[in-house]
Amino acid sequence: MAATFGYYYAYLLFQDMLSMSDDTWGQFMHQAWFPFIHLRQQTVRAMIGAAKSRMPIDDFLDAIEADVVEAVQGRLANWKAHPVLGSHHKIIEAAFKHLVGGDHLSASLIIFLESRGSCAHTITAIRTLQRPRKPI
Repeated sequence: MAATFGYYYAYLLFQDMLSMSDDTWGQFMHQAWFPFIHLRQQTVRAMIGAAKSRMPIDDFLDAIEADVVEAVQGRLANWKAHPVLGSHHKIIEAAFKHLVGGDHLSASLIIFLESRGSCAHTITAIRTLQRPRKPI
């Protein structure tokens, strides 16, 4: 029952994204975009409108950047205390400083390299924890 209510709550909260047609989703994917939940609703709606009209979503980069900066700024303290993200807080903060300073390439590169290294470390850890399978 809780899962059902959770589904309806999520649908109501994110109905703009969850009710997009396959064609609109296709436009997002074709333009290498995704309507992230931490963007302001007006920004997401504008992005969806552009996708439906087959217009460039990149036209909203300034609004998207402002939304991302606001969202990250409001979460930095929580991420620092997070059990997983906390160990990466210095790198996240460094990337954020580059983003705010307008150096998007450095910000992206820092996050990309850190996430790539973290993923490789996690995959290695998972593989070492897997139990050997019994032969059939």
